[in-house]
This record gives sequence, C-alpha cells and structure tokens, in this order.
Amino acid sequence: MDPKISTKENRRTAEEELLAENLRLCYVALTRARNRCYFVWGRFNQADTSAPAYLLHPPPDQAAEGADILEAASERFKGMHDEELLTELTSFQRRSEGAIALSDMPRDHQGHYLPPSAAEERDHSRAGGSRHDG
Repeated sequence: MDPKISTKENRRTAEEELLAENLRLCYVALTRARNRCYFVWGRFNQADTSAPAYLLHPPPDQAAEGADILEAASERFKGMHDEELLTELTSFQRRSEGAIALSDMPRDHQGHYLPPSAAEERDHSRAGGSRHDG
C-alpha cells in the first residue's frame, strides 16, 4: 500500500467527518431559535470551506465516487459571482414556503443593533412610560 495514498484518503475522510459535524452544528444553531433566527451569509474569511457553503451552494455532483466533495464545494463557491450566490439563496428562500426571508445588510449602520423588542422598550422608557401602561 502506498503511504501517500493512504495519507490522502485519511485526510479526505477526516475532512468529510469534520464537514458532517459542522453541518450538524449548523443545523442545531439554526433550529434552536424560539422566535426567529438571523443568519448572516456572504463572502468572508473561509466561507468557501464552511458548512453553509456546502449546504447552500453544494458542489455539482455530490454523488461522484471518490470525489473530494470539500474541494469541489470550495472551488464552486470561489467561482461564483455575487449574483449567482443571490440567485441560489433566492431559490432556497422560495422553497422554504415563507419560513426564510432574505435581506441585505444595512450599509449605513450606526451604533449597536438592538432587536425590535429591545429597541421599542428602550424608546418607550425614554418617553417616560412603563411597559404596563394601560
């Protein structure tokens, strides 16, 4: 047995197992929200090798025997233009039957983000009212 082949196969197996674990963690993170979940996605540090890249922009032929699916997913993601990414995300959104909404990140954000309920509570308390006004 050629040690180079064995090492290469072992590495691929380990990377696939890591991807499977990261997909599981991604699933857990996305499905544990009680009311809503915000998921930020785009081109950032190592996005091409992430579980969301594999999930949202899978390689063309995932079933190819012996294919390096991680490399295929990474290369596909790296080669996609922003418009293609958005097209696939929009398709994913449509298939969700209303469970997923897409929006652009605000570009002129100032200050810290507060969820609507916290912002409403803060504005209400500034106005001198209480949450239990009747």
